[in-house]
Amino acid sequence: MMNSSRGAERAKERRETGIGMRMAGLGFQTSSEVVAGALLGYLFDWWRGQGSIGLVVGGVLGIVVGMTSLLRGAMRMNREFDAAGRPEDKKDA
Repeated sequence: MMNSSRGAERAKERRETGIGMRMAGLGFQTSSEVVAGALLGYLFDWWRGQGSIGLVVGGVLGIVVGMTSLLRGAMRMNREFDAAGRPEDKKDA
């Protein structure tokens, strides 16, 4: 009996670790999109020899793209978790 409960605990830990890694991936993706937008704006300013308007526009566009992908990814993960049935919730009910 001990081995089966230990195996169930390990499976739960692996599942939770996987969820955490996916969430961390979404965070890194969001931050990299913001940085990429700002970098492209900076490079545009450098190329055109203008002020910092490209940096501001690129940063804002990076934030918009990053937040959009974050929301889409979070909604997709939520649907997948709901479809899986969340076995730890069934145990408490």
